[in-house]
Amino acid sequence: MLFEKGLLPTDKCVSIVSESLVADFVGQTKTRVKNQVDDALGGVLFVDEAHRLCPTSGASEFKKEAIGVLMDVMTSTDYRNKIVIIFAGYEGEVR
Repeated sequence: MLFEKGLLPTDKCVSIVSESLVADFVGQTKTRVKNQVDDALGGVLFVDEAHRLCPTSGASEFKKEAIGVLMDVMTSTDYRNKIVIIFAGYEGEVR
């Protein structure tokens, strides 16, 4: 729909779960997040079960790093009008 309205350059939708963003070792989480963002560039990145990144689910430093990188992408002018990121999760935990 966003593509058809001319708001995004492609109709691509990449669906992932939050664990796809978080690595087990220092320095790998940022790379994982950037790779997922790059795969979805021009379309939609749909993060399912995003509540698992929240502090109430026992967030590790890696989860916090993933959130930080996603926030950087969402606020960067480099990505403006090039990607939409949708987070799905339990409302109370995400809030």
